[in-house]
Amino acid sequence: MNTAKRSDLTQPQRTIMVVVLMTGSFCTVLNQNLLATASPTLMRYFAVNTSTVQWLTTGFLMVNGVMIPVSAYLRKSHPTNLNICAVSKTGLKKFS
Repeated sequence: MNTAKRSDLTQPQRTIMVVVLMTGSFCTVLNQNLLATASPTLMRYFAVNTSTVQWLTTGFLMVNGVMIPVSAYLRKSHPTNLNICAVSKTGLKKFS
């Protein structure tokens, strides 16, 4: 007996979901590589040793890993345009 449930997504919706997931995966890998490259600069700027920078990088990546599902939950439980505005503003601030 097959109890698998078929998704109600259309083909364009599936394509968009795959593109979003691939883009998110790429950004995660890029973020990790940028932090590894920035380690010497962070060490000089904050006057700390290698192990401290590695712990800070690990903590940053762990917080990112936790906040992704938390933000999805908050978006689902509080569906307002406020979340979209906050994310957009943060994104614009990050790239400016």
